[in-house]
Amino acid sequence: MTKQVMKEGQLWPAPWYRTDMPNSSDHTGSANGPGIPCVDSSLFEPLAKAAKSSGIDLAVVLREIRRQRPGANDASEPVPVSDYFRLLGRLADLTSDETVRMSKRPLLPGAFHFVMSQAVASNRFDHMLREFANGFNLLHGRVYNHVMTQGDKLVYAIDNKDFPTPFELTARQLHSFLECIGILMHTLFGICAGANIDSYLCKVTTKRRLDNPRKHAGNRLDQLAYWGVPTAYGNKNYALIYDYSVATLPVKLRAADLPQPNAIFGEVANLIEYNLRVSPANVPIVERVTDLLSRQPMSANALALQLNLSPRTLRRRLAQSNTSFQEVRQKALNARAKRLLSQDLLAGEVAEELDYSDERSFRRAFIRWNQISPSKFRSES
Repeated sequence: MTKQVMKEGQLWPAPWYRTDMPNSSDHTGSANGPGIPCVDSSLFEPLAKAAKSSGIDLAVVLREIRRQRPGANDASEPVPVSDYFRLLGRLADLTSDETVRMSKRPLLPGAFHFVMSQAVASNRFDHMLREFANGFNLLHGRVYNHVMTQGDKLVYAIDNKDFPTPFELTARQLHSFLECIGILMHTLFGICAGANIDSYLCKVTTKRRLDNPRKHAGNRLDQLAYWGVPTAYGNKNYALIYDYSVATLPVKLRAADLPQPNAIFGEVANLIEYNLRVSPANVPIVERVTDLLSRQPMSANALALQLNLSPRTLRRRLAQSNTSFQEVRQKALNARAKRLLSQDLLAGEVAEELDYSDERSFRRAFIRWNQISPSKFRSES
């Protein structure tokens, strides 16, 4: 990594997700975009209480994060998930506690950096998860984090039982807080792995129970809308469930490349915004596959590699969408063929562009798809 980014007076190599981000050092104003996941408003009551215990006015800090003028009052405006983590970072600085006073057992500045530096010493993803779990369990003084293998799944679970919160939280506040912790952990894993790991995630679970699950089907609550995978409610813990193929993913980041301790929450916010732009949670797997195949023909194995998936996982995800690689590939090839023919390319030229062995094979396929010959389609376009 060669690009350098200034962080609080320090130079450090730009992580993988920042090399792709134009003007990434600027605040992106993510609240302006449609479909941006926002945190549950109930979280701000305990955060305000925790901040007040350190003489901090949460509303003032939130206005600063949102770059609002002094005196502006739009407390009812939803707060994007990315800005929520920027807020936590600022509160961690002001309180000198990386739990932002949300635990009776504070974490001194640098605690997250310490855990991450231990984790990136691992050579593969599953070992890294165990280092994360061990590190945070050590700092919190109890085993709240677990890493498990369940069949073909790798699970990072958080059981908050008896977690020492400094004051009583409502069920809604507690669920929202822990659901955001899940987003934080997944994002830290991606930073340390040096790769986009969203495609390996299969499911998230929460202890939150819904009185009417059907009512919320396809319309998840607040921060849970961040995820592009199914959410299981009423579970025994909060968990991130990955396809086990992620286990051997190499850990690319090194301790020297980690962001400075006071920049970690900011980098979490940056990666969240990068993921929402580059691989939005609401883009189905079929659309992602179609998009890649429309640019360049490739095999199922090559395409799975592009998506950071195993071929088996790709087949399973497509089957869950009631289709297959061959069906999606056929539609993508047909769309590309029509586009090229409309641009006045000859059938033989299109066959070559689409990697057909000869023009005759392409003509047969095109007629099967459209009940019309390529030359006739071209003349009528």
